[in-house]
Amino acid sequence: MRRRYLIVSGIVVIVSVIVVGAINSFYIPLKCIYAGEEICLEYAAQLDSVSVLKRLCNKYSDRFCISLLSRMHERSMDSIIPQISDEHCVAKSPEFCAFSSIAYSGNGDTSNASIYAEKGCSFSEGVSCAILASIELDADRKDSALKTSLKGCLIGSAAACAIAGTILLEDGQESEGRQLIERCCELGGDECCE
Repeated sequence: MRRRYLIVSGIVVIVSVIVVGAINSFYIPLKCIYAGEEICLEYAAQLDSVSVLKRLCNKYSDRFCISLLSRMHERSMDSIIPQISDEHCVAKSPEFCAFSSIAYSGNGDTSNASIYAEKGCSFSEGVSCAILASIELDADRKDSALKTSLKGCLIGSAAACAIAGTILLEDGQESEGRQLIERCCELGGDECCE
């Protein structure tokens, strides 16, 4: 009798967990739909469920998803960001490539960070070019880093201008280097304005 009770209790617990999981998977996006994008963003930024976050990113605009990934990065959720941003990289917007690269870099995965930064940079995403240039510089590939950072600077990345300017200054090209540092400042790179 006790054995049957334990079996039944176990089945009830398992079923309850499955039902609760299913409700959470579908209810949260519905709640966001009724609340509107802005309120949904504030709500979604506190979630940890990758499946729910993916569903919201697919449901709403790229801008919503990028804002959500930014909030996740602020919460040090780099370990799960690529699970969302990787599939959107290039297919939707190269900005997602930058998020993948930043997240992989934060996780110490230089190989994947480089792959996604290269993808983003090839589609003229400035932040990706800056990340790639930084990785190349760390790998003692100064010529590649200069070429990549100059491309990012032309696109409009302050960080890329800073990297290119610093490389040129170190190589003794004072005039060109300072011009790029000034360009970094113009693009909003406060560290270049000092």
